[in-house]
Amino acid sequence: MAQPLIDGDPQRLGRYWLAGRLGSGGQGIVYEAYDADGTRVAIKMLRGDPAADRELRERMDREVSAARRVASFCTARVLDADLTGARPYIVSEYVEGPTLRGAVTAGRRFAGDELHRLAVAIATALTAIHEAGVVHRDLKPDNVLLGPDGPRVIDFGIARTLETTITSTGIANGTPTYMAPEVFTGQRAGMPADVFAWGAVVLFAATGEDPFRGESLGAVMHRVLSLDPDLSVLPGSLRELVGAALAKDPAVRPTAQELLLALVSGDGKLDIAKLLGEGRRRAGEMSAPAADEPALGTIAEDSYATLSPAERKLVPEVFLRLVTVTPDGELSLCRVPREDLLAGRPPEEAASLARVLAAFSYLITDGEEVGLSRPALPHAWPRLRSWIRTNRNGLAVYGRIAEAARYWHARGRRDADLLQGGSLDDALRWAATERRDITLTPIEREFLEAGAALTRRRARRNRVVSAVMAVLLAVALTAGGLAVRQSAIAAAQRDEADARRIAAIADDLRASDPAQAMLLSVAAWRLAPVPEARTALTGSLAQPEISVFRDPAARAARALSGDGRLMVSVSDDEARLWDVRTGARVGGVAKLGTGGRRVLGVTLSPSGRVLAVATTKEIRLWDVRTGRALPHRYPLSAGAVEFDLTFRFEQHEDLMMITIGQGSDVWNVRTGELMEVPDCCRPIPIPGENAVVLSSLKNGSVDRLSLPDFRRTRIGERCDCHTELAVTPDGGTLALGRDEAISFVDSTTGKEIGSSWAEGSYEGWNGGELRFSPDGTLLASVGDGSVQIYRTAFVQHRTIEEEYPLVMEHRITSTSSSMLRFDGDGKVLRYLDGDSVVSLDIAHLDDPGTEWIAMSPDARLLAGRDRRSGALLLSAPGGDGAGRVTMPGIKIERRHQADLAFNRDGTLLAVTSHDHDSDEFRIKIDVVDIASRTVRRTVLLDIANPLDAMAFSPDSRRLVIAGEGRVMMWDLTRGRMLWDRKREVENAREPGLAFTPDGSVILRDGVTGEVVIFDGDTGEPADSPVGAAEQVVDMAADGTLFILGDAPGRLRVWRPGSAAPRDLTLDGSLRTVTKVTFSADGRLLAAADTDGTVNVWDAATGRQVGRPDTEHVQKIVALAFSTDGSRLFVLDGTGDQRSYPLGPDALVAAVCARAGRDLSAEEWRTHLPERDQTPVCGS
Repeated sequence: MAQPLIDGDPQRLGRYWLAGRLGSGGQGIVYEAYDADGTRVAIKMLRGDPAADRELRERMDREVSAARRVASFCTARVLDADLTGARPYIVSEYVEGPTLRGAVTAGRRFAGDELHRLAVAIATALTAIHEAGVVHRDLKPDNVLLGPDGPRVIDFGIARTLETTITSTGIANGTPTYMAPEVFTGQRAGMPADVFAWGAVVLFAATGEDPFRGESLGAVMHRVLSLDPDLSVLPGSLRELVGAALAKDPAVRPTAQELLLALVSGDGKLDIAKLLGEGRRRAGEMSAPAADEPALGTIAEDSYATLSPAERKLVPEVFLRLVTVTPDGELSLCRVPREDLLAGRPPEEAASLARVLAAFSYLITDGEEVGLSRPALPHAWPRLRSWIRTNRNGLAVYGRIAEAARYWHARGRRDADLLQGGSLDDALRWAATERRDITLTPIEREFLEAGAALTRRRARRNRVVSAVMAVLLAVALTAGGLAVRQSAIAAAQRDEADARRIAAIADDLRASDPAQAMLLSVAAWRLAPVPEARTALTGSLAQPEISVFRDPAARAARALSGDGRLMVSVSDDEARLWDVRTGARVGGVAKLGTGGRRVLGVTLSPSGRVLAVATTKEIRLWDVRTGRALPHRYPLSAGAVEFDLTFRFEQHEDLMMITIGQGSDVWNVRTGELMEVPDCCRPIPIPGENAVVLSSLKNGSVDRLSLPDFRRTRIGERCDCHTELAVTPDGGTLALGRDEAISFVDSTTGKEIGSSWAEGSYEGWNGGELRFSPDGTLLASVGDGSVQIYRTAFVQHRTIEEEYPLVMEHRITSTSSSMLRFDGDGKVLRYLDGDSVVSLDIAHLDDPGTEWIAMSPDARLLAGRDRRSGALLLSAPGGDGAGRVTMPGIKIERRHQADLAFNRDGTLLAVTSHDHDSDEFRIKIDVVDIASRTVRRTVLLDIANPLDAMAFSPDSRRLVIAGEGRVMMWDLTRGRMLWDRKREVENAREPGLAFTPDGSVILRDGVTGEVVIFDGDTGEPADSPVGAAEQVVDMAADGTLFILGDAPGRLRVWRPGSAAPRDLTLDGSLRTVTKVTFSADGRLLAAADTDGTVNVWDAATGRQVGRPDTEHVQKIVALAFSTDGSRLFVLDGTGDQRSYPLGPDALVAAVCARAGRDLSAEEWRTHLPERDQTPVCGS
């Protein structure tokens, strides 16, 4: 159990806040600590100064290096280290559970099978340590942690690697009672010394006594060198091995591997990898001891739960008084007099506060001064983190008020000690309008009132302002006991404060409780239309998560059905089947009959009806709808169950694919038929055919094997790399994930028919499990901290080779999630993340047949192509496709916005293609009349390469074209070229081309941002309105230029005809902006970043009013507001288009529809306990 910190202990080391002492020794002190995200760690602060002591520095480096070389399953993984600072430290994962010495001291003794499993576990750890080339040199009961998943060997403080040489000998390092004899005689401690310590540790676990304990160091040396301990307490299976390990001569001791071999098999034939696997399995079978101490956040939450609702209201205030924010923005702890907490409170409230302090006595020091005894608590307790986040901007202000008020009161309340000027204004403003969870004490109120009165006396010219602030202060402080009448102003300010608080909570809950987050954003807007509430509303539409189902079982094996709608949870010999959409239990098995054996894994058939449960004995089958056992079983051998056992159904209801180590079977669970696959690994059945595909371990190729004869056809080239496979629902196409890309091949012939692609900051395929949607038009992958979705609309047609774009990438906190499922309707993707099933909304990806390329400036029309035929398509954006128009006579040859250009009012569309009617390879431009669906004019160009840009004049009579280093002006009424100018244009980022209202032409270089102006009639260059050093990031259809300013949030806007750009200052940074647009009335501004994120600002105030799009992964090629500014339309480079409401009423309606319910009474009480509940989404 962690002990409280003592004087001299730091409150934090680096970015880690300390919670208590776990132990100390000659090398250093070990603390329990938490990082800013609340992750619990163990941190060892080392003694000495490594900067001045080279030997110490090298020893510390060895400790970190040694720990990182050893497999993490048998030790505590090193997470971080700082060996160069004044207080060097090493950070490792926190392993719950006592040390072996702690457990034995508390009365536990190990015997029989339990002692044998402990011996196996420590021998397994030693084998892994020695296999990594490391000698521990200080193995003892204090360095064995009894974790929930088996014992771990820790503390490599004096370890050495086989590459290092230790010249000094003796007993300066290590623990004498567990040192081998050779160390006392001056020899170096090698691997045999670790084996000797293993024997002594096993004997200690059985007897509770250090086997060579003596009254002095000399007595210990004598016992180690001369005496053989009594081993009679050990069972026969261990007595001989421990005796051999404790041999005085290191040359005759067994190695760690030989120990492990004797303990787990006795046949001498298992290799090291299998030895470690079997040892790890047996270690995991040890009964897990109760956690030595729950996490700080758990302790705090349990204490909070013991309080009444009235007492809970006081908790935020108590804890917020104990933290403050330093001038450089860092969180810091502070102490307050107990008198300050109780002063001015009614007796009943004072008694409640005393009960709060008592409930949190483990976390709070309660004497004359009150403070946090565990500095890490603000980071370890999520509820306190939320309170701090909501109040953070005011903590520093309050800290100054509290300190100054105490000083003022202690020195006789002199005017000279009052706040004045800007400091007083900030304090009054916070207390009157921004204060949320803190009630001022009578002394603090009187302090502020005295400061305001002094200001009025000294500066009569400010009397009105000071009086107003004083009135606001008096009204706002009614919670502190001032009996004054509530005013409308105070109520409005309270509503705004609550709205901001609830909006912040909504943002915090998006990933863990999406529906509640949506409803809280609406509640915030209903309270007050503050910018934070509007931003929360748009965020509720942008968030991909629409629901999260959390398994009530704390620890269980889990699996999803084929459509992800059902989850099975297996623990305590029971299987529970849940509908993750409703949270209702819909079936299960009351008693699985596992006989106490460890469950290795579970899986569900695609329908969710058949459950397979693997134990250390066998795989059994159950009908989870009826709870009945099915007749067939698959036996598992004792030596094979831990060797990478995988088993799953894939897309076939009857066939289960089983892989153990390097062998695979196909098991028909309906008939019991078993087919042994003559290769490895992880075969996948091909739907509709008697065949499987697999990634061959023998030759690195991807092969198709027919059933039941297993005739082999190679369909994927050899590759010494990790390979993931998926088959389309029709069985015809195979996706092969290798390295950083996915290729698509015909599953029969192996012919390649496509590959994945993406642009921008995308780093490639995430390397995770692949799965096709039910119609084969999408491919998803989960792995490496993200969920990726690729559009594979025509991969099943297998006619031409195509590139299949990444259309969505959603970051997840887990890096271990490996199960994802498409819903049957293809509109939801679910993935299993620990104990939760997360549902992502992918309905916007349900238009696989269309590839949109351009959008009209007024956002009334989209132009694109039919992915199958290439025909021109026209439609209103954001619609359901009902008004879509197809023009089969006009073909779009490539997906590039430079090939299409609308005129200003969206009545004409210029379309480029190659002139296939001519023997010469040249470009032609068809000018299409949208209303009549006819070609009004065709322009033939004497250039062969695709164009860089096109633009219509304001009257649509002219068309300016850029391509092949030329800029050309065409008269569309007469069908002739007016002028042609040489101008090299980089096209890496699509140059901008536009007409100004007076008919001039503006060309913006797509890479350098350089701007050139041409006379519209003659083509002669004119002076540029932009300096050579300025960076133009985008250009509007009317020639308006958007220029980066001299600060991250500064944007300069130059409109044609204006003398100078107009400066705008916006919240956030614009350094990576690629697209910018204004609403028609100029009130809103939207911008897209290189990562696909879209932000919207109020142009007048610069306040961000929303981030409607956060999931695009491709660059945004078009961005436009509707004519009335109520919607924003976004088009990206993959052909995806989305529409977002911006008007508050539309936002509220959309968010409520998405949530599908209203806030529950419990949710309301949790977040708005002082308000009467009203419908958030109802009438």
